[in-house]
Amino acid sequence: YSCLLRHKWAGAKVARQRNCTRLDFRKSKLINNTEVIYSCNFEDCDLIELDNDDFDWTKTRSATLSDNTGPSIDHTYKGSSPRTRGSYLYIEASDPSRGWVSAMVSTPPLVATTGSCLRFWYHMYGSNIGSLNVYAHDNVTGLVMVWNKDGPQVNAWQEGYATIINEYSHTIVFEAVKGKNWESDIAIDDIIIYRGQCPE
Repeated sequence: YSCLLRHKWAGAKVARQRNCTRLDFRKSKLINNTEVIYSCNFEDCDLIELDNDDFDWTKTRSATLSDNTGPSIDHTYKGSSPRTRGSYLYIEASDPSRGWVSAMVSTPPLVATTGSCLRFWYHMYGSNIGSLNVYAHDNVTGLVMVWNKDGPQVNAWQEGYATIINEYSHTIVFEAVKGKNWESDIAIDDIIIYRGQCPE
């Protein structure tokens, strides 16, 4: 078990609440001589739901519930049947909550770094897509945005990456902001953080 600050970002304010959560840490390993600090494809790991956001992310192995938005399969395995498909995380925009609300998830705490590369895959297809924001969060500087994408994208998984430099223990927070109607599902998959800055 590990205790960390749960938080919600709202303008310049961060509301914090301490919680203890059972975490799934993965040991650092080397892939092609690169040290992997953290990885998650949602098969044997999960991100941590933050308490004070507006609604929750959903994990699934199939298409999202709405037509004309969201992915039909995961990015990792891309199987043709539920048995051969993998899992991914998404926000269901047909949820009855109003538009322009956010859902937030976080990695476990990560060690201070002079340069690490966050890489992940995202899907933002739909006529009323809101935004996907990624932050580095620590208890000294608070939330710092490291990546952002707004509005509709192509109907395919796309790769996002950002170099993280943080002198404190920190987490990486993914925030999806729902658009004004149901055609705004946003999904993420295959998150990996490795030592060294991202290639330009």
